[in-house]
Amino acid sequence: MFNISFYVVCWLVFFLLCLPVIFAGLLAVALENDKTEIQESRLSILFKELNEFANDKAKLKPLLDEFLRSFKTYPKNGEEYGLWIELISAFAVNMNLMEVDEVVNFQDSLESANPESKANIKEAIGRALQKRESK
Repeated sequence: MFNISFYVVCWLVFFLLCLPVIFAGLLAVALENDKTEIQESRLSILFKELNEFANDKAKLKPLLDEFLRSFKTYPKNGEEYGLWIELISAFAVNMNLMEVDEVVNFQDSLESANPESKANIKEAIGRALQKRESK
């Protein structure tokens, strides 16, 4: 229908019009920042701080308050459920933070807030109290 040079010119114009889109895509891929910082969870930060300030009651009390405020309830199928249980045990075993009657109140408040985890909480605090007695 048309001369072959017409089709060559059309393809050339099409290619030239697509070049900015291709270069913009390549530039976007090249400038994309794949280095996303992996943020440490607040539970693991609390656990590290608890271990760090194990003998300082003034610093432990705000940690316990933050734990009770932010993590009093935690789903049993949660990502860091094991760490949550370990943190409960670490709070209970620390003699500088709570007396035995306070540990029992701590256990009761956690069990009432997490009825599905009652057995795990009781076991963790029981082990913590045994560790306390052996110290």
